[in-house]
This record gives sequence, C-alpha cells and structure tokens, in this order.
Amino acid sequence: MTSYPIGNSRLTIVATDCNGDNKTYFIVAGSNNFLTIFPSYGSESFQVSTRSFVISPVNSIKASDFNSDNVQDLAVPNYEHSASGLLFNTCS
Repeated sequence: MTSYPIGNSRLTIVATDCNGDNKTYFIVAGSNNFLTIFPSYGSESFQVSTRSFVISPVNSIKASDFNSDNVQDLAVPNYEHSASGLLFNTCS
C-alpha cells in the first residue's frame, strides 16, 4: 500500500476521471480548507499533488458533469455556512 500526504483533517474523498483520459483521480477534502487532487499515473499509482485549492471547510464532494461539457465538475456543499460551490473543470 502506498500512502499519500493529505494532512490530518480529512472528511471526504471522491474518485473520478477528471479529464476524460480514462484514469482515475482522487480528490480529498477536509476541514483544513483544502481540496487536494491526486492525478493518476494510470498504473495504480498517483502523483503527489501540489495543486490544492483553498476553500471553505467541505463536508462532502460530488463529481458530475454539471454543465454538459463532457468533463467532470465538482460540487462541494458547506453545511457550516449553508452554502455550496461548483468547481467547473476547465481541463481538456
């Protein structure tokens, strides 16, 4: 088993193909206000992501194509602030 650094405050994780390359990405969100994306090498291993986006504390993540452009977007509800956000994927 391989471990990947995500900090000590994790709440939820989702696995999805973010850009249509048939490789699974892991997206981890936590109460530490970070959403961290781990891209796949495609060989059952993942890159250690340096791409973390600062957002409000996240309680869950939902991946879906919310704007019908054939790539996965992310919905991140925040119950603490009675709000939610949509992160539209602009990767091709």
